[in-house]
Amino acid sequence: MRTKTLFLAAAALAAGLASSQAQSNVYSVNIVGYINVPLTGGTEVLLANPLDNGTNDLYSIDNGALPNKSVVNVFNGTGFTVSTKGHGTWSVDPAIAPGIGFFVTPFSTTTLTFIGQAPITNNYVLGTSEALIGPLLPIAGALTDAGPNTLNLGGSLPNKSVINQFNGTGFTVSTKGHGTWSTPLTIPVAGGFFATPFSATTWSQGLQ
Repeated sequence: MRTKTLFLAAAALAAGLASSQAQSNVYSVNIVGYINVPLTGGTEVLLANPLDNGTNDLYSIDNGALPNKSVVNVFNGTGFTVSTKGHGTWSVDPAIAPGIGFFVTPFSTTTLTFIGQAPITNNYVLGTSEALIGPLLPIAGALTDAGPNTLNLGGSLPNKSVINQFNGTGFTVSTKGHGTWSTPLTIPVAGGFFATPFSATTWSQGLQ
């Protein structure tokens, strides 16, 4: 079933998302499905794994979609683990768990399809170190979103937290102060970003 709503309610999921309304690149029968992400050859993008496929390594996420000479960079806390594809083989096979962000530069235009399961709720425990992350559920939203059925970044991250979103050439920075974000940003489905919480917190997102 083609859906246009991104898992907005548990009841809708149980009903097969019959009354869906946005995002035509998301497909699902219930909470197991797939997400198509079009990629332009030679253009670096920052993504995040939005679904649990049971293995969650680069090979299983790629599933043959990325052409040879493509490059993937996975943040390891201090720098990046770089993997290059040649003759159908990745030089390194890093783990990319659900909610983990990564840079990908496809050698030519292709579509990366994430396949797996999205749980109804998800909590992501964050320390004060910079982390490259993304939504644990295949839903999009704004930094200001708070409460159930949203990404709930605004409701989870404390004041003085910082978000850095890749814009294609550099980063757009947004800092939270007095409950307000300095720059309005929207996190797309399967979109990654750098987050630096001011204090340790739990990012609670999803259908709560």
